Amino acid sequence: MGKKNKPRKTCNSAPVPARELPVGVCINMSICQDFLRLKNYCSLKHLGEPVVKTIPILTNKVKHFTCKIQVGEVAANDPTHRAQTVEDAVNHVARLTLDKLRQDAFRAREKSMYSASNCDQKTLLDRISKILVMSETGFRSSKVEEIYLASYREKLPLDWFTFAMGCDVFETLSPISAIIGLAPKFELPALELPFGTVWNVVVTAIEDTDKVWVQFTDAGYSDLIYSMLHEVKNAVDANAIGFGMTKVHTGSILLARLSNSLTRVKVLVADSNRASCEMIDLGGTMMISLEDLTHLPYTCRKLAPQALLVKLHGVEHFANLDPKIVEVTRQLMNIVFSALHKQEANERPSVVLYTFGTTEGKSVNSALVDDIANNLYKPGFELASCGQVIVSHAASEMEICVQTQPVVVSWLYKELTAACINANILQEDKPTFMPVDTMYVIIVNNGDNKFEPFLYKRGLLLEIKKAALCTMTLVFLVDTGETIWVPENRIRNFPSCPFDFTQILPQATKCLLGGYEEQIPLTFEQLKHLEMSRCTVNLRVLSYDGSHKLPLVQIAP
Repeated sequence: MGKKNKPRKTCNSAPVPARELPVGVCINMSICQDFLRLKNYCSLKHLGEPVVKTIPILTNKVKHFTCKIQVGEVAANDPTHRAQTVEDAVNHVARLTLDKLRQDAFRAREKSMYSASNCDQKTLLDRISKILVMSETGFRSSKVEEIYLASYREKLPLDWFTFAMGCDVFETLSPISAIIGLAPKFELPALELPFGTVWNVVVTAIEDTDKVWVQFTDAGYSDLIYSMLHEVKNAVDANAIGFGMTKVHTGSILLARLSNSLTRVKVLVADSNRASCEMIDLGGTMMISLEDLTHLPYTCRKLAPQALLVKLHGVEHFANLDPKIVEVTRQLMNIVFSALHKQEANERPSVVLYTFGTTEGKSVNSALVDDIANNLYKPGFELASCGQVIVSHAASEMEICVQTQPVVVSWLYKELTAACINANILQEDKPTFMPVDTMYVIIVNNGDNKFEPFLYKRGLLLEIKKAALCTMTLVFLVDTGETIWVPENRIRNFPSCPFDFTQILPQATKCLLGGYEEQIPLTFEQLKHLEMSRCTVNLRVLSYDGSHKLPLVQIAP
């Protein structure tokens, strides 16, 4: 009987990785036509003999070939190419080598046609800046030379790299394979603040109460920015600076063309058509088209940003609450003030503004707080004819209280709670004299909340009644609309604070429900559910009740 064939072993392991085989492959050069062309070109140009190295590679038991060819200092290979024969590998890399030699020869011939640049140093640095600003990571020095030659039809001086490095405008990238790169520096010098505690400033831009930009009015500051921009304007008028960019990078410091002026900007975010920029010399932010941006000339890089971002002390608490607050705050624009400043480490300076020339009397900040409190936080009888509100309290099926600005109420509770805790008013005694129709802090139990056992609310004292065990007071919570009885030892005066809580008008508006001819009215239980859930409802003012002076409204959850 013949021998039985043994079953073949199967292998479920991963493919065998490629590995180089020992060199010793015979090459039939007679069929390597591309290599022969390379050899003839090298002989004609006196470049020396091409040196060939073939590398057999085994991948999954399949043999392939790659090749490397060296001609003088020029080397070419293609590790990704897998040829079936060694002759195919040699021909493939020979074509790559020949193309590379011809490109180098073309560049050398093109360079020899142009002379070195003889422009002044300032123009030379501006031209290099314009090239480097096209790339966030910069270019190789050889690439800079190529772009400069194509753009200006002249070569960079031989010592341009050393000269540029000594100007503190550019920086070298980390060397990789002995290749040196360049990148533009986008950081400007830091603004040196004036000596002393009082600054003379002009408010140039306002985005909110905690984002206000000022410029120093001293001659040493204002003269520098105007002289710099005047010089740049002359260069623009002479067409030495052109506008229009195809791409900008976040953090770049550029020159922007506005309707009738020029200014420096810092790119915050950008797309293919426009960029959101901070006006580093004027203050504020603005969307600017890429067509109105250009690289920053060298002469504009030495001056620090001239707009300082500050916050208004005691007023920054109103930030991000209401656009109307920003409108009131913008009445400070373009006015010169004397400013007391306070700056903690790594924080934005906080300033208190006064009438120019003095730091005594009532500050502008304090007057601004009064203006915000008196003009923005209106009582609820000025309801819009239709809008969204929150039901803060349901007294009956016919009477409710609503809040038209719940974000203001949330801010008010947060600030009042923080002020009361910092002042430790729980340990204080009740006021010795408590006239009715006066607003106080009312300390209310917060249910079973162990972390915040008490809530601090604003309440209007309505009545005082002495009982057998303690004296009770009837108070109206002006921000929710509730009327409750509390012991007199739960009443406190308002704590000291940068602003007066009593000046902020009540946030609860009392309304009468009616007008349900075409709609089923809500039950008292449904109204209480709205109160507890604090959800937003649609409100429509039907009319005003003549006897009670209250709005007659209709709500739909």
